[in-house]
Amino acid sequence: MALTIKKVTMPADKVPIKCPYTMTPTRIVIHNTANDASALNEIKYMQSNNNQVSFHYAVDDKMAVQGIELWRNAWHAGDGGSEKSLGNRQGIAIEICYSKSGGERFIKAEQNAAELAAQLLIDFGWGLDKITKHQDYSGKYCPHRTLDMGWDRFVKMVEEKRNALLKANKAADVTKTTLNGYTIERAKDFSILYWDKSKKKGTAQSYINGGFFGVYKEGNITFTLPVGNLICDVIPDSRLVYSVQKYWKPYVSGGKFRYGTADNVSGQFRGKKVTTLVLPTNGAPYVDELSAAPVSSRYAISGIPVIRNGVDVSYNSFVKPQGWDDSPFYATSRNFIGLKGTSLWIVTGTSKTANFVATSEVYEKIKDFGFNDLIALDGGGSYYHKYEGKAAFVWSDRDVSNLVAFG
Repeated sequence: MALTIKKVTMPADKVPIKCPYTMTPTRIVIHNTANDASALNEIKYMQSNNNQVSFHYAVDDKMAVQGIELWRNAWHAGDGGSEKSLGNRQGIAIEICYSKSGGERFIKAEQNAAELAAQLLIDFGWGLDKITKHQDYSGKYCPHRTLDMGWDRFVKMVEEKRNALLKANKAADVTKTTLNGYTIERAKDFSILYWDKSKKKGTAQSYINGGFFGVYKEGNITFTLPVGNLICDVIPDSRLVYSVQKYWKPYVSGGKFRYGTADNVSGQFRGKKVTTLVLPTNGAPYVDELSAAPVSSRYAISGIPVIRNGVDVSYNSFVKPQGWDDSPFYATSRNFIGLKGTSLWIVTGTSKTANFVATSEVYEKIKDFGFNDLIALDGGGSYYHKYEGKAAFVWSDRDVSNLVAFG
């Protein structure tokens, strides 16, 4: 059975204390808690106090609990707070529970931590040299019980877990399936390109309602801009007239179009934190509520949250406060992006109810696939993705002759 990973969101008022900096992880740092509390209790205590001590994961004999996003730093390695601090500013901290008393609970917790570390190595494409210990940075004898039992033994355990996971992943490499009328297809070589075309050019069967791109007009020219966060590719060859270029050129840098809710011309979403899928330059994709995607991201796209952290979302308490009104939710053909573990999937299907989030219609139909996160995408010609190296519009295969100059 795969390791269960529970995610507990860091309270906003604790972020400046516990994880104030963004980071690009380059390593894993192993710790022992020197305590006998469960993983959930360790995370909750860490998040509740005002000490500048923090870590990304705690792992016990039953599960791993994540308390800090992997793109934010934590204070755990004792090597300072500057950008050159390899442990605190670049390390993913894993605390192994029940190390005070040891025994069977610690043995199992250490095995689970080895599995978590192995999965992170796979996610980030790292070798075993990226498994480090607290002692490497500050000299502290930590992880004390793991060191007592043999550090090389632990690294060997991680290697064995990694090999087993890779073998299992290969055996279960399903790339396309259907579930209750929805097509679920793995998105390999995923990229996002903005396609500036009126959303209602297609028939009701060929465009996807979503409401995440606003339609604007400049004279007789119609164009669209995001109302949330978007980082996507730029096409060098421009066919946009200057009057439209002025709306998007200020947001182009580093070969990408970068647009956040702070840039939103609509007051509906302006400055709000909206559910966004982020594909980092390094590491695994993730979903978070953001007012701007990290500038280092390769791609980012916001959408309507349907599943978050494995559970059905509440329309009134979670979705609506982000700025969504009822307009994007009526019954129509739809596309979604989902995360299962660290793999990315495109979901297509037709919603039948007036508000597919409030009724839990989509969640009930595809929950058995096991998505960690799922967001509904806007459509009607706003962007497309690549699948296995081939350009394919999210909602249908289309002639690319109408593509404009930015992604």
